Amino acid sequence: MKPKIKQFENLILKEQTGHNGRQSKASSFGFAAERVAEKIFLKHPNVESVSTQIRDPRVDKFSRIDIVLNLKSGKKVYVPMAKDLWEGTHQQDRLQLQLYKLVYEKINLKYNYCYLCIENYENRLLVEHKKSAYRAPLIQKTIKLLVKNKMLFNIETLWEHLKTL
Repeated sequence: MKPKIKQFENLILKEQTGHNGRQSKASSFGFAAERVAEKIFLKHPNVESVSTQIRDPRVDKFSRIDIVLNLKSGKKVYVPMAKDLWEGTHQQDRLQLQLYKLVYEKINLKYNYCYLCIENYENRLLVEHKKSAYRAPLIQKTIKLLVKNKMLFNIETLWEHLKTL
């Protein structure tokens, strides 16, 4: 059963309900997203097991990787997750970091590094902007480059990509 983007978002919101306590909404959403993604990927025919919050400095020196998919073929797929990489300055900094990892570290070639965005990046590619705009076209260009190089995914495209590994 191939998951749909909207279904994924709804499952996260449902999972998040009642878990807000002292955590910020963003953290609560992120943890809920990890739990939902883990359940979804365990249903993928090529996935043997799923690990969460894995530290691997070869892939990310500062942060833990949200999800590592252990495939039946013996390969590992490293899946950092975010709601998006384009809305605010902090997210755009993450987008820039992914570009760095692609261009200078070639991390997607060394490791199956697949950044999963909960929101659909394809919607961002449809946004039109003024000719004088600088940032928006650069963000779109970067998203397209990461998608083309199999480094940026939504739940649907990552599901399909896992079939090729």
